[in-house]
Parts: sequence; C-alpha cells; structure tokens
Amino acid sequence: MKLYDFYVKPEFSEGKSSMLDFAKRAKILGYSGICISHPFENLKNIEEIKEEFKKVEKETGVRIFMGFEASSPQELQKLTKIRREYDVLFVKGGDISLNRKAVETPEVDVLLHPELGRLDSGLNHIMAKLANKNNVAIEVDFREILLSSKNTRSHILSKISDNIRLSIKYRVPLIICSGACSH
Repeated sequence: MKLYDFYVKPEFSEGKSSMLDFAKRAKILGYSGICISHPFENLKNIEEIKEEFKKVEKETGVRIFMGFEASSPQELQKLTKIRREYDVLFVKGGDISLNRKAVETPEVDVLLHPELGRLDSGLNHIMAKLANKNNVAIEVDFREILLSSKNTRSHILSKISDNIRLSIKYRVPLIICSGACSH
C-alpha cells in the first residue's frame, strides 16, 4: 500500500523545515510521497521549485507533488487558469462561499478544513453532492486537532465528524493530512 501526506509546508511555504528534511522523514515513516503546499503568492518561482523537487526525489526516492493553495475566489480563479502547471489545487476552507465555490470547481482537488473558524461544519448535503460530482476531496487536518486546547478540540472534532459522515453518505473522497510545518 502506498501512503502520501498531501499537505505539508516547508520553509519556503510558511514552514520551518526544508523540503529535503520532509522527504527524508517521509521515507523513514514509510510514505511513498508528499505534496508540498504553496500559498498563492509563490507562483513566481514554479520552475525553480520543480527543479528542487527533482533533486530531492532523486536523493530520497520519495515522490514530491506540487500544490498551490487558494484562499479567495480571485486566487482560485487565477490558479484554475494555470492548472496544468502543478499537481494539486487546494482551497483553504472556512468561508462558506469559498467552500461552495471549491466544491463546484472541477479543477479543485482538495478542500482544506472546511470547518476552520466556523460554528458549523462548513459543509451541507448539497455541497457534499457537488464535491462527489466534481471529485473534490475533503481534508481532515490533524495539525488543527493536535494544536487545539481541550474545549476547542472537542468542537473541532465534532465538526470534523459531521464532515466525515457527510462524506461517507455522499461518497466524497476524504483525506487525512498532517498539515506539518516541520519535519
């Protein structure tokens, strides 16, 4: 079985560890690959990053995917226009209209933590049906759970479990990611 962590952030993408450190740790943990997430602003150096990916892949044997993260409808629109230049399109959830736009857009691969900062789960049955139709995966972010306090953690887990139930009922792909910023 192949395992992948599809949401890690190295030093050039808001994190603390290098891509090489992440790849080495992934190899130790038995992962076949990782996906490096970049915020939208880092579109300038795609080719440089691709070259570094190749070097790290060759050195570690771990497959590295390039992902970009949209945090607004405008960023999502720009990223869909250049969709063929990278591997994974993430949408940072939380805002209900952005969550809806993400599940309506077939180019989107993963809706990241739709419940982020919300009192509800950030999804409903209509959005789950759209996610199924457009093959948009819903992410469960382990980092959000790990770093929260006791009361907040129970609220987050409740919202996440609602999203898991919806995803199972409507056959929406689910992914569990570390959200790691450090190896």
